[in-house]
Amino acid sequence: MRPTQLATVIVVFIVLCFALGCDMPAAAATHDEVWDAICQVESGGDPTAHNMVNGEDARGIAQITPIFIVDINRILGEKRYVHDDAWDVDKSRAMFDIYNAHYHPLGGPERIARCWQGGPKAHKK
Repeated sequence: MRPTQLATVIVVFIVLCFALGCDMPAAAATHDEVWDAICQVESGGDPTAHNMVNGEDARGIAQITPIFIVDINRILGEKRYVHDDAWDVDKSRAMFDIYNAHYHPLGGPERIARCWQGGPKAHKK
């Protein structure tokens, strides 16, 4: 199975779980698989993707916004990242890992996906 096919399967699984209101087991998908799925959903896997809809200015493979950068730097307690870092796949992944470690260190794939899409409290919605 190609990586894009696997990402599609994971995304479909996550969406079905949301629709059915079930909670996915923590071992359902690895952190890397969730990252790959998010990148497919957000940008189609394109590190040069840029979304200016509604002035959002979402950039890169994970469609990182300016407010996300502010939050990451707040978590770190220093201004380590700037919005242009969103174009760098490795830095985007590092920010993804920082965000997840801060907001839901024990969260499974569903929580990671919900929080990435809807913010730190999205898993409660």
